[in-house]
Amino acid sequence: MDLKVDLTAVLVTSAVFLFSAVIVATVFFFIHKAKELRHATIRLALEKGQPLPPDLLDDGLDRLRHRAPGNDLAKGVKLVFIGVGLSLFFFFFQQRLWPIGLILLFVGLGHLAAHALTGRAPPAAPPAV
Repeated sequence: MDLKVDLTAVLVTSAVFLFSAVIVATVFFFIHKAKELRHATIRLALEKGQPLPPDLLDDGLDRLRHRAPGNDLAKGVKLVFIGVGLSLFFFFFQQRLWPIGLILLFVGLGHLAAHALTGRAPPAAPPAV
């Protein structure tokens, strides 16, 4: 069995995956470091009897968990129209690429469905401290 492998293609493909893995590992490392530093600060403040500010306890994920319903509506409408426009543009100028716009169209429809399913009530204002 004769296998002719182009070494350049193998090295380029390996380098792309290796560098992608290095970038992801670096991001996770710095996220972990930031959490360690925040926990050390919280521990030190509790040991000294200092009150903890609410911002120190916020891990940043609350903004993702409690999204405002209006965000889905705005994103959905924008993505639907961008998808339709992109599909029409590619249909008239590059006839084989028009389905690319359908990706954005369906993502926009997903945002609109999420908006319809989660309700339209505006988020409650945080209590004054």
